[in-house]
Amino acid sequence: MAQPAAMDRLPSELLLHITKYLRASDITHIRNLCLVSKKLLPLAQEVLYANATLPLACSCHPTVNSALQLLRTLLENPSLAKHVKTLRFSVVRRNVGQLYEAEFPKKNFDLVGLQELCSRKLTALGFIEGHPWWASLKNNVESAYAGLLLCVLPNLTNLQYTLKELHRGYGVMDPIPAFFGTTAPPAALGTTLAKTLQELCMTDLSFLRSMTFENLKVLNITSVTVPVLLQLNGPNTFRGTKNLSELTVGMSVFLMDKACISDMTVSFRDLLDALGCHALSKLKIKLEHETYCALHIPPAFDIQVLMDQLSCLKLTLRDLEIDLNPSDEPDEWAFILGHCENPVSSLTHFANMESLRIPQDFLFTTLGDDPQALPHDLPKKLRSLEIVCPNREILAWAKTMLVTPRECRDLHEIILRCRPTVRSSASTFTKKVKPMWPALLDSHGITGYVREFDVQTTQNLVELYSDDPGESDDEEGWEDDDENRDEDDVDGNENSDQDPGNESDEEMPDLEPFQDAIGMIIDDLGL
Repeated sequence: MAQPAAMDRLPSELLLHITKYLRASDITHIRNLCLVSKKLLPLAQEVLYANATLPLACSCHPTVNSALQLLRTLLENPSLAKHVKTLRFSVVRRNVGQLYEAEFPKKNFDLVGLQELCSRKLTALGFIEGHPWWASLKNNVESAYAGLLLCVLPNLTNLQYTLKELHRGYGVMDPIPAFFGTTAPPAALGTTLAKTLQELCMTDLSFLRSMTFENLKVLNITSVTVPVLLQLNGPNTFRGTKNLSELTVGMSVFLMDKACISDMTVSFRDLLDALGCHALSKLKIKLEHETYCALHIPPAFDIQVLMDQLSCLKLTLRDLEIDLNPSDEPDEWAFILGHCENPVSSLTHFANMESLRIPQDFLFTTLGDDPQALPHDLPKKLRSLEIVCPNREILAWAKTMLVTPRECRDLHEIILRCRPTVRSSASTFTKKVKPMWPALLDSHGITGYVREFDVQTTQNLVELYSDDPGESDDEEGWEDDDENRDEDDVDGNENSDQDPGNESDEEMPDLEPFQDAIGMIIDDLGL
């Protein structure tokens, strides 16, 4: 009798552990593993179906949706459904029958056969013929198939969906009727998701109104605008969101416009109160330029107003990211940053914050002007600071750490993330690197990094200084090709250097020590 292969003699638990080392993106390798042996087949299938992050079809060239293909597979092989833990899909609330018929020669997808499978499943779930959901499936409404897909997954923990009216259209305001034909989701689905779902990413808030989640920890709302906030019913009106630990929001920048907030009587704080999530440890805000008829022209995006609304999280927040939407065009970024005013004066009240990503304009608009947040105004427990869209002034700002008492003793890295079409490019900081960066590492243990907007690689400024050292800051002005250089200010600094004795010390007003330091650094750097 032939002995089983050595691999087949290994315990299934060990083989499964080995199989999980294959990344979810290695679909081809996982599929090949399914063909190795009968023993490996179920183990490889468990890994293959665990992360159903489905490819999103191009809105300009729609084709057979991967969500419907997955649904067909799970209805034909129900035992696979229990393996799906993560699901991402994008569908439309439109009849796709003709589209799928046109795609049949290439995709060989039998939509009529899927309809029959779905009809039997709906009957098993208690939805008889004549129900609106049944009619939606008969009408080949793509989102109705996605609704059934949600109902066959008993162990779903991570859900990310996008639901549109058209392939190239806007998002659906209320997804429940699009998924299930009525305003209420199936009771069985609500019971299952209430226990299993831990992460949810969606484009609207209606899904939250229809269900209660017992274990939801991570929530991503991709678009929060003024009209969305106007639909809220006040504090604690969403069920199952009080225990959130992480919240990501795509926020209209007009929710920072004081005139808009005043006239529409809405604010970002309304969303936090409605969710009741005042114990967040991580908050990500992506500012978006909304096509909106501003009530106050030109707009004034008040930074302090936004930061004041986050004060309810001052004791729990550990990670805060305020960024701009990467999909927005450079001129939209420039518009937002160009209309920012009233920078935050202090962040020290965030007592437990360890990581901060924030645009430079949120800390200061012009260095030396009030209000501004200097390094000693940062959270005391901060470990990592990332500055979005910096210009040369950030060097003078960071250099104040060398001449003022060290407040953030845990801070170990400063990352400059540049978008050259908006502000300074990475080369501004990586060529002729300033000696302040190795000085910061030696005296404070802080390493400086630079990262380009659309590049994942991070460059270490201390290492770059060894290869391309710049001159001492007090010996070199800025290069003439700096587009942001103010020639009048430069002339003023040169004249003051030539005639330093115009005013005596007795005639000068008293300044705080850190203000003296900033003035000297700005003069040294030629700002």
